[in-house]
Formats: sequence, C-alpha cells, structure tokens
Amino acid sequence: MNYIAHLHLAKHSGTSLVGNFLGDFVKGQAFLTLPFDWQQGIRLHRAVDSFTDSHPLLVQLKPLFSADVRRFAGIGLDIYFDHLLVTGSWQNWSEWQMLFAQFYRELGNAQLQDNPRFTRSRQGLIEHQWLDEYQYAEQCLHSFKAVERRFRSGVSFAYALYAQMRQHHEKIEATFAQFYPELMEFVEQQVQQDVYAK
Repeated sequence: MNYIAHLHLAKHSGTSLVGNFLGDFVKGQAFLTLPFDWQQGIRLHRAVDSFTDSHPLLVQLKPLFSADVRRFAGIGLDIYFDHLLVTGSWQNWSEWQMLFAQFYRELGNAQLQDNPRFTRSRQGLIEHQWLDEYQYAEQCLHSFKAVERRFRSGVSFAYALYAQMRQHHEKIEATFAQFYPELMEFVEQQVQQDVYAK
C-alpha cells in the first residue's frame, strides 16, 4: 500500500501516523531504537505490505497488465489504490483534509537521524502538501514517473502503466472495494495481537 492507505489504516487502528509512514524508510531492526508508537506503526506497515502483496485478489490483477509493465504492477496498484481510497466512500473529503493536516503537523515534529531519504520526503510533503492531489487520477501518473526515476537502469513504464490502470479502472476499483475491508479487519487483528503481546 502507499502513503494514504497507510495513514488511513493508522487512523482506523489508532496507531501512529508517522510510525505507519516510516515503514518505507526504516530497514531491518533499526526501528527498535525508535519510540514505541513509531515501532508499532512500522511493524503494522510491514504487516500490511506483506498481506497486500500476497493477497489472492491482487495477485489476480497482475495478468491485466502487459508483459512490459507487469513487474511494476504491484507498485502501480499501491499508488492507484490511494486514488481509489480518497475518491471512494471510505470517508468524506473534509475528513481526508483533517487527516492530512494532522499528518503534516506530526511529520513536522518528526526527526530521523542519518536518513536522507526520509528527510527529503518529509521536506517535500510539508512544503507542498500534495496528498490531496490523489483525488485526481493524474497524480498517479506523477507518482509513477517519480518511481521510474528511482530506477538506475533507465526503465520506462510510467505512461504505459498509467494507461493500463485507466483502461482496467472498473475491474481494479471493484477488486479494491472487495479487498480493502479485509485489509482493515487484518489491521485490527494485528494491533490487537501487538497490544496483548506486551
């Protein structure tokens, strides 16, 4: 899952917004030196990603994509799901705006030493506050292009991946509507287990 889904699941589960966001930036056991609420969020983030990547409903979506972009389909779906989340019936727009505002405030107070990638992402999110742009499908294309630039091999997939996402929008949207409640339930169970393990 991508940024907005992790934030929404953090709110749903009553766990740290910043902690759930940090899951993409803290590797291995390094998270064990962080505050407990961040540790819990990172563990939940990792569990969500594992659950999502192996879920049969999402595995069944991969063949929709042509062979030249299929290996990027998982990344693309994570990002596209953020668009579906904010444009669906999960909560109204004012609630999304409040969630984003809370996240930006908490992120502004968060520091992570010796992590340049987090520092860059944090600065960009705080300065430009672009999460609400996911109400527009075109933001997914911008995100695909940003991911594309991170590949050193000079691969080109963003435009083709976006075109195929839009082509299969109805199928992807229907799958997401079926999958996401299962993910929310999974998150509730994970947090419950985490609490009782302490």
